[in-house]
Amino acid sequence: MRVVVVCEDSLLGKGLRALLEGEGFKAYFVETFARATRFCSLEPGGSREVVVWVLDRLDLDAIAQAQEFLAGREAGLCVLAKAVHLEHLREQVLDHPKGFGVLLRGPDCKPADISAVIKQVALGALSIEQTLLRQMLRPTPTAESELTPTEQRVLDLISSGWRNREIARRLGRSEKAIENHIGRLYAKLGLDPRLHPDIDRRVTAAMLHAERASVRLALHSAQSDGQPAEAWGK
Repeated sequence: MRVVVVCEDSLLGKGLRALLEGEGFKAYFVETFARATRFCSLEPGGSREVVVWVLDRLDLDAIAQAQEFLAGREAGLCVLAKAVHLEHLREQVLDHPKGFGVLLRGPDCKPADISAVIKQVALGALSIEQTLLRQMLRPTPTAESELTPTEQRVLDLISSGWRNREIARRLGRSEKAIENHIGRLYAKLGLDPRLHPDIDRRVTAAMLHAERASVRLALHSAQSDGQPAEAWGK
């Protein structure tokens, strides 16, 4: 089996190639995905090939390139990304559920993990890291109505700009307890730092809270004016 590593960072790409060779693969390195597509055979029935694409973000543009690659040849594709857009990934899996794998790049990512995904992808299987899979299977982020009363109060105070120490004082809790509440409400709101490493979760949570509050206000105003509430969902 032939493995083609794609990475714009030459040092990282060559290092990954060396690691995969240590795992027993015949590995090559190229700096662009376009070169990888030319490198892989278009002929059916050839030797098994897998492209390992190292990215910062698996976004819409990357998904489009992945779909074109997978539709045009029998080679598999394994993506290593720091961040993943879940909706785009979900569309990719629905459109092409074979010979495709995704791993999150991070300190916990090991050569053996990458090797296992490559082997599954080479056999035509779909391989999605458990963290991503759990997020994908979660239909939508948990609604604020599902937060506990304490979590809702903590979110209210976060949205008012208070820091953890002041929130703890106002609620009569320890700072550690407040940190635990915040961690749980982040999880319920779908703010996973591994999937969204570049966002400020505190600011994002406050923005989501403010947005939902404005929607509730609009719904209340519409109902007060005699307009049907469902009109606001269109």
